[in-house]
Amino acid sequence: GEADLDGAGRDPAPLSAYRAISRQPSTWRDLSLVLDPDAGAGVVLSALSRVASPAPASMTWLDRYAGPPLAADQVAMTLRVMLHPLERTLTDVEVEAYRAELLTALSSVKGVRLRRTDT
Repeated sequence: GEADLDGAGRDPAPLSAYRAISRQPSTWRDLSLVLDPDAGAGVVLSALSRVASPAPASMTWLDRYAGPPLAADQVAMTLRVMLHPLERTLTDVEVEAYRAELLTALSSVKGVRLRRTDT
């Protein structure tokens, strides 16, 4: 076979991004939210990503629901917040404190509220 070394040098492959893999157990909290039509999922993620986390965090939307008992223009969405500690296992107190800070950040986002399942 032949290899065009001149061509390979012109278009180098982009550098890959890596992150450390934790040996500690990850933990997560699901936030079930109700969004009004003017509240976007990106706005929610932006507000939550500004909260300092006790470990590297990732956020993923799990589901979306529209229909009764929600108002016609509302949607319910569930966001999974995963914490990936690198150095030690997080305590329940640390994780719940982080969750409380996330809920405080959500209160500043217009048209978003925590979904209540007991009513």
